[in-house]
Amino acid sequence: MPIPDSIRTAAEAHLDRYVVNLVPPHAQDKVRIAYIAKAMAITLFEQRPHWKD
Repeated sequence: MPIPDSIRTAAEAHLDRYVVNLVPPHAQDKVRIAYIAKAMAITLFEQRPHWKD
């Protein structure tokens, strides 16, 4: 059962406002914070380049 549209829309709006300022400007080209909404879960994650790069 998926998240109801009204709740998903509200949650995405909150997450959009939350993640926009998490990464400092000097690191925005290397770090990405985002989320995935799937079924009944929303997963917040961080992406960074491989440590050897």
